[in-house]
Amino acid sequence: MEGLNNRVVVFAGAGGLATATAKFLGAGAATIVVSDVVETSAEAPLRGHGKGNGGDGVAMVVGISDEGQVKSQIDRAMKEYGRIDGLFNVAANIHPEEVAKDTNVVDIDLAA
Repeated sequence: MEGLNNRVVVFAGAGGLATATAKFLGAGAATIVVSDVVETSAEAPLRGHGKGNGGDGVAMVVGISDEGQVKSQIDRAMKEYGRIDGLFNVAANIHPEEVAKDTNVVDIDLAA
């Protein structure tokens, strides 16, 4: 994939969609800065992605509910790579029972 060399993409979350996207972009030589609340999950998108495979990247433990941790991820990306070309936020832990509490369509629309 042309155009991804020297591009830096920051990921919040490392679940299935994020991991697949990070690996896809990494295969095109993009630099990946990925975070998750679980260290092994954060590292998963970087497996097989290192410099020898055309890419670079770092994994971090970050909880998106902690503004300081999120800022540290952005700061690290800027310090190590000097730029951010894309942000991919797929960090969530949605429990159906919590979503179901909002049964009023008007309440849901107003919250969005």
